[in-house]
Amino acid sequence: MLQDAAMVSESRDLGKGQAKCPECGAALKSKGKRSRKLKTQRNQEISLERDYAQCPKCKTGLFPLDRELGLLEGELTPQMQQSVARLGTWIAFERAAEEIRHFTGTVVSKATVHWSYKLLFATSGGSEKSGITLSQFRRQL
Repeated sequence: MLQDAAMVSESRDLGKGQAKCPECGAALKSKGKRSRKLKTQRNQEISLERDYAQCPKCKTGLFPLDRELGLLEGELTPQMQQSVARLGTWIAFERAAEEIRHFTGTVVSKATVHWSYKLLFATSGGSEKSGITLSQFRRQL
């Protein structure tokens, strides 16, 4: 499903579309193709080939396809990352890693659960500045 969305995306190949910089709005320039491997259920890997782009004006660099598909940093697909992070809000990170392996067949480490949990917290608007702590966020979910 993720690979299918990537195949039909205009962001897949910057030569065909005119992606804009999210910071300043200037046209992005391709700096070449790069591949990315993502882990999905049953420990299967999918590989995405995508353009790395840089803004000639403000020098912001990014992968437009990653942004379009909602891919965050790390080795997991968005669905797996969400599952890992949410389970990490309910039980200890080490135990969450064991349960993810049991229920999905995907091997993740305690550190991956912790990192996914922190990333979910950050992308949900939590921060020291917002007044929401990690422990408060954990209780909310």
